[in-house]
Amino acid sequence: MHAINKLWLIAVFMLWAVPVEASPVEDSAALFAGWPVRAALKLGLRRVPRLEALVASVARSLASYRESGRLGELLVLSIAAQAIVVIAVYALGHSLDMGVSLGYFFVIVPLVGLVESVPVSIYGIGLRDVTYVYLLGLAGVTQAQALSLSVLYVVLTVLYALFGGLVFALRRPLTPAHGVGAR
Repeated sequence: MHAINKLWLIAVFMLWAVPVEASPVEDSAALFAGWPVRAALKLGLRRVPRLEALVASVARSLASYRESGRLGELLVLSIAAQAIVVIAVYALGHSLDMGVSLGYFFVIVPLVGLVESVPVSIYGIGLRDVTYVYLLGLAGVTQAQALSLSVLYVVLTVLYALFGGLVFALRRPLTPAHGVGAR
């Protein structure tokens, strides 16, 4: 529990410690607790305009969320959504009788998500599978169970995405509320 409190304090510092009148690069330096962007500046970030533009864009986006007053709310929603994914994967693992703790899934599922986001395969297929087999293998899970978990996760993700697409396709067009938008 102590580590969670430290992580919360670091997250709060990173999100609200950005100086008001700083350049986008300095904003990002404060956002990321300084060292990554300072290191990039020393390595010549300003000589890579595309990277500097990306850093500036991220800094502007975060500043606009902070100004809207919704950054905290959106952060909580994002964390809740990720927790739901972890719990769903844990439930799949439990149904496959893996015997791995929920805490372990809270560690490996974000790592798997990070690995599967590398753009070398379609929808992370293959990368996700190998990562689950390796990381769950460290916890004593068989390759067959880990691969089954990975495949079941993809199937369930596709099913709920198809359901969402069907709902979207069959929705009624929104009509303006009475008196809203009227001149």
